[in-house]
Amino acid sequence: MNKLLLGASLLFATGLSAQTYFEDDFSSPLSNNWTLIDGDEDNNNWLRPQTQQGATVEMATSKSYDNANGTPLTPDNWMISEVIDLSSAVGVTMLSWIARAQDQSFPDEKYSVYVGTASDTTSFIANGANFTDVVGYTGDDWSAESIDVSGFNGQTIYVAFRHHDVTDQFWLNIDDVKVAKVPDNDLSLNGLSLDKTIIGDRTVTVEVKNTGVNTVNSFDVSLDFDGDVYTENVTGLNLNFGDVHSLNINITGVTAGVKTISAELTTSDDVATNNSISGSLEILNPIPQYIATDSEGNSFNLHDRLSNGQAIVLDFMASWCNPCLQSTPALSEFIENNGSGQGDVEALAITVEQTDDASVLNGLNWNGGFYEYPKFPYSATNVQHYSHYASNHELNAGGSIPFFLLICPDVQNPELSTIVKSDEGYSNGMFNAYQTALDQCPTATMDVVEMTAQEVDFKAYPNPANNVVNIDFELNTQEETTISIINTVGQTVVVNNLGSVTGVQSIQLNVADLEAGMYIVKVKTSNGEQTKRISVAK
Repeated sequence: MNKLLLGASLLFATGLSAQTYFEDDFSSPLSNNWTLIDGDEDNNNWLRPQTQQGATVEMATSKSYDNANGTPLTPDNWMISEVIDLSSAVGVTMLSWIARAQDQSFPDEKYSVYVGTASDTTSFIANGANFTDVVGYTGDDWSAESIDVSGFNGQTIYVAFRHHDVTDQFWLNIDDVKVAKVPDNDLSLNGLSLDKTIIGDRTVTVEVKNTGVNTVNSFDVSLDFDGDVYTENVTGLNLNFGDVHSLNINITGVTAGVKTISAELTTSDDVATNNSISGSLEILNPIPQYIATDSEGNSFNLHDRLSNGQAIVLDFMASWCNPCLQSTPALSEFIENNGSGQGDVEALAITVEQTDDASVLNGLNWNGGFYEYPKFPYSATNVQHYSHYASNHELNAGGSIPFFLLICPDVQNPELSTIVKSDEGYSNGMFNAYQTALDQCPTATMDVVEMTAQEVDFKAYPNPANNVVNIDFELNTQEETTISIINTVGQTVVVNNLGSVTGVQSIQLNVADLEAGMYIVKVKTSNGEQTKRISVAK
């Protein structure tokens, strides 16, 4: 089983709007604002990580474990800011940031923060850290931290983050670093999120943060969710500078479609520019429509198939994923035993790897001689559907592939079809349970599916063969035809593309270079395919 790094599905956020002397949300390369020093000289330093799909995650990360090689690291990694000018600063000036351990099972990442007028590590160490912490378990939440740097007003300073004295955990993440003047009274809308982007009863979380000097004891907020307005008066608080409070507002009966959402703090304070936040998002049905073209150029419409009564297995995969390779022959056999895609069930291989185009997928040949179910090249839509089923349906919290779903069709309302089986990863024999689930799926009946297939009856001889195999068959119509020989691990070892042919065909394939053993011969046409087993003897 392989894991993917996935981002949050929805988060609108605002930043500090008071006078800001330095700010970095890591939306640009680290080199723009920071000097990076690999103090332990292991060639691992601060970076902005990437998801498995190649998207950059906008945060700064330092590792205490090398996941690629499976080895612990002992970091002494420094991230030192550009010069920060506080020559005009007066009043209360604060350095703030948020921190989090990437893996909550291994969260004890130690780090220190230094503030000084020199930028070399020797000076920072000599003057001592202004802040040191072991992040620890936070339940995936970010921990908001701050330091009063008013004592440096009138000077120029540098800020340094140091990941050190730790090993064999995972990643330390830092984000939203700011040095800013703090007003007396300022409560800001820090974030606005939705628990899931799927129809039903939902929860909106409004996050506020005290970015002022004075303690906040209460506030009023108004939420507009697609035209429905909710107001809340929150009391009994004791929020000091940097403290965050989350307010949950329940929304009932959310329907599918694009929704607008906004929130506003109606309590007045010294800074009005950070009192509102807004955005839009799409709410999805349980089984959203998937229209795509497979690697062979054939179009596919998920809702049409479900409306016709065909159950669907979604196989989220990637070309580099070894468990995906191992699972494919078993899933192919399951589909073949149920009509080779023309019967009660079809499977779709949907890649989440950005480099998996049609040519990559067509070169995999993983099906082990069984039915080759359609493969769909990478698109952003693939990842959206993966995230929907993993997160909205809570079926794959670990972000793993392969990831399988069996959808039992609702022929009247395909978008409301039911997921009756799902799995993260692969184990031998697991698709037996899919057969049981399919047999209990009352609407998976191909009596109403208008599909036609033509089996290609052919002869393969001699069997066993030594040097050549003769393939004889007849086609009644003009069809694109390919003959291939596949070994026992699913690799295509001989292929002959005949092009568009009709009538009686007699083809000879050279097997002289093949090792002795069992093989599968497959004749595939535009309308169907057939396989037979042969033996090569030496």
